[in-house]
Amino acid sequence: MAERVPEALRDAVRTGVGVAGTMTTLATLDLGLEREQPSRIHGHLVPAATVERELRRLAALPLAERRGVRGAGCGVSSRRALRPSWRA
Repeated sequence: MAERVPEALRDAVRTGVGVAGTMTTLATLDLGLEREQPSRIHGHLVPAATVERELRRLAALPLAERRGVRGAGCGVSSRRALRPSWRA
């Protein structure tokens, strides 16, 4: 996905919009929730630095440990697609 975004646009991006599993997981973790709470997650702004930190942290965990992370549900999978265009 990142290779489809022209380099000049990557530096201009200041805000991203995320939906579904990966962003729901990241919002849940950012808020320190033990489980998904849609009313708290909806509209929550997750800083790019938090996205990077959590994706690195979760990617470094063995699968068995990742499954045990409270709030992570099924985990995150879009790391490589999101990462190149996000700035901390």
